[in-house]
Amino acid sequence: VADPEAAQIVLQSGLRIVMCGLEATQKAYFIKDDLEMFRLIGGSVGRFYYDMTQDYISAQEKLSGERRAVIHDSVPTAWLMNPSVLKAKACHVEVDLNGQYTRACTVTDEICAGVKPNAMVAFDLNRDMFVKMHIDAFKQYR
Repeated sequence: VADPEAAQIVLQSGLRIVMCGLEATQKAYFIKDDLEMFRLIGGSVGRFYYDMTQDYISAQEKLSGERRAVIHDSVPTAWLMNPSVLKAKACHVEVDLNGQYTRACTVTDEICAGVKPNAMVAFDLNRDMFVKMHIDAFKQYR
């Protein structure tokens, strides 16, 4: 977080907040077969998406040894289209503003003993549904 104090203000604002951390977004990945399907069914858009992800997959493979494209930024859009793509729970979230090692990290209280939940926190993603949502979108570009 570039501005942890601002993030804390937002969490205390009373706004409806859905937080998608890495626990959920790391499951938002495409493997070679998924991307090949997008390329085959998506016309020029599918081919562009396939080509666009190839460098990303190579970089990811160098970093983690896994040959896949993790598409974190698609998760909020997928959730807006179908909230059941995420498994989320009402939690109380604070930003650590003082920690020597954890400054700016969020601290999530799943039990909420004595505090009111202030965010829906996604802990899991239905990867099969996530992929299908993309397949359905790419089919529109045949």
